[in-house]
Amino acid sequence: MWAMLSSKRGLVGMLVDLMARSLFLGHVTYQIVDTLHAGYPFSLLTEKLAVNLTMLESAIKMAYYHYKWRSLRALTRGILFSRCFLKDLLVGGVMARDVLAKGSTAANRAVGWFLGILFFTVMVWNSVPPVRCSWMGSCLDWRILPTHYPFDVDSLPAGVLVYLYEFGLMVYCAHLLANVNCLFAAFAICLSAQFDVLTANLTRLRPGYAAPRTMETLLRSCLEDHQTLLKSESVRWALYSCGWPVESVWFKKCILVAMVRASKAEGLTAGKFYTINLVAFAQVILFIYLISFKSIIKDINPLFDGLVSRNVYLKKFFEEIPSSQNT
Repeated sequence: MWAMLSSKRGLVGMLVDLMARSLFLGHVTYQIVDTLHAGYPFSLLTEKLAVNLTMLESAIKMAYYHYKWRSLRALTRGILFSRCFLKDLLVGGVMARDVLAKGSTAANRAVGWFLGILFFTVMVWNSVPPVRCSWMGSCLDWRILPTHYPFDVDSLPAGVLVYLYEFGLMVYCAHLLANVNCLFAAFAICLSAQFDVLTANLTRLRPGYAAPRTMETLLRSCLEDHQTLLKSESVRWALYSCGWPVESVWFKKCILVAMVRASKAEGLTAGKFYTINLVAFAQVILFIYLISFKSIIKDINPLFDGLVSRNVYLKKFFEEIPSSQNT
C-alpha cells in the first residue's frame, strides 16, 4: 500500500494503476446495474449484491485513500509509525525496545494471519472451476463470480478467458481488502502501543519528582530554550525585514524556507517536553499549583466544616468574625 500512496512511482506505474482501478470499478458498476435490472430470483440477487457490494466498498475506500494520499502519508510516516515518536515518550531505552518489539510482533502476527486466511480463501474460490472441470467433467461454466456478460461464456475459449479475467479481479479485490483492513489494524496496534508507553511513564513517576533539584533542572533547560526562541525570533524578523518583496521568486522561496526552518514548536504534551519560553513555563507551573491548592481545599473543606459544626466555641468564633470585620 505504501507504493500505491507514493507520488514518485513514475508515469508507467500511475497509468497501470489507473487502468486497473478503472477496469475494476467499471466491472463492479456494470454487475450491480445488471443485478438490479435483470429480475433475478431472490437467492441469486442477494448473492450477486453481496459479492459486488463487498468489492465496491473496498474500491471506494481505496479511491478515497488515493484522494487523501498526502494526509495519509503524513499520518503514517510522521506520527503513528515513527519509532522516535514512541521512543521519545519513554525514560528508558530498554522499555522502548520492549514496547516496539511487542507492537511489531502483534502487528506482524495479526496481519500475517489475516493475509493467510484471505488469500487462502481466494485461492480455494479460484480453484473451483478447474477442479469441477477435471473431476466432474463440467467444463462449460468457468466463472468464479456470480457475474453476467453480454456474450456467450459457455464455450471453452471464452470461458477460459473469463476465468483468467475474474481470477485477476479476485486477486485485486483481495489486495484492496487486505490494504483497507490491515491499515486500520496497524493503526489500532500502534495506538495501543502508545497507551502502553503512557502507562509505563505513569508507573515510573516517583514521589518527589518535582523536588527543588528537578525544578532547577527544568528551569535551567527552560532558560536555554528561551534563549533559543529569542534567537529564532530575531532571525525570523531579520529575514522578514530584508526587503524580499522586490527580489526574485527564487530568493523569496529561499527566505520562506529559512523562516520555516527558524520556527520551532512552542507547546507541551503529556509525555514529551518541547521547547517553550519562560512565560509558558511560568503559566504551566502556576496552573499546576492552583490545581493542587484547589484539590487540597476541596478535600479539607468538608472536614473543616464538620469540625466547626461540632464545636460550639469554634462555631461561635467564626460567626462573630464577619460582624467584627464589618465594624
